[in-house]
Amino acid sequence: MGSVVPFPYGNIPRPILFLNGFLQEIIGIAVIGIAILFYLKYREKRTAPLKYLTLTFFTFGLGIFVGGIAPVLSWIYYDSASPDPLVYGLPIPLTNFFPIEKLQSAPFYGFLRWPFNGIGYQIAMLSNIFMMQFLYSIFRKPEKKIVTAYTIICILWMIGTSFYTIFIYGLALEFPQTGSSVSPVGAALLLVIGGFVYSLLGIYSHSAAKKEQDALVRTGFRLIEAAAIATLLSYLIFVTNTVLSLNLDFVAWLMGFITVALIYLGFVMPEWLRNWLKKRYNIT
Repeated sequence: MGSVVPFPYGNIPRPILFLNGFLQEIIGIAVIGIAILFYLKYREKRTAPLKYLTLTFFTFGLGIFVGGIAPVLSWIYYDSASPDPLVYGLPIPLTNFFPIEKLQSAPFYGFLRWPFNGIGYQIAMLSNIFMMQFLYSIFRKPEKKIVTAYTIICILWMIGTSFYTIFIYGLALEFPQTGSSVSPVGAALLLVIGGFVYSLLGIYSHSAAKKEQDALVRTGFRLIEAAAIATLLSYLIFVTNTVLSLNLDFVAWLMGFITVALIYLGFVMPEWLRNWLKKRYNIT
């Protein structure tokens, strides 16, 4: 039985809701943890690539965590006749500009609502912008004008999806079973936008690995290439989950965590990994 008050994720079986929500929060915290490791390395080296990787994975992890607030709250208030209004999203005090009568009753409680998973997607989109900056800082490509155009496209996506989640999805109470506040079109665009930058990451890393003579550096590029592939798989899972309502959000986020971990291993290459590779390749 779902909640007696329609809210995001209210029609998902509670055990699955628990799995999706709490695993998403754990993965978000873990990604932020790796971002902190990147930051510590940045404080030591002060290089542009480390700065952009720190920003990339901090925003990615924060987006995952914020997006997980709604399913966690929905799990807590499952079957409750009076759930916390935050289940419906962050209150937006624009009622003076939009004096809509329906906002005065549940579930709005006098405010427009910005669903937490919608906010999470906006924050996570910032990570794509920073990843493009990382590519340029380390490979000096793509061309600067492409980097600028890509940034503008990401910002336009954020504006468009914010409008949709607040004024269309929220006001119409169109809460699908997955609780996703991104339209199928928005999800498809997310696949293209995110897929583009991580495809470039995979292509550039593959090319660099083929040219590299140093076994350790070559392995690092191979790990980054594998990370790019993992990200592309996570985007495919996300879109499939959104379109088909499979309730497998946590699988996409788990693939995202694998991406972050692989890039950390490949780019920072901690001492234990470096020593293991030296033994494997008989490097003195």
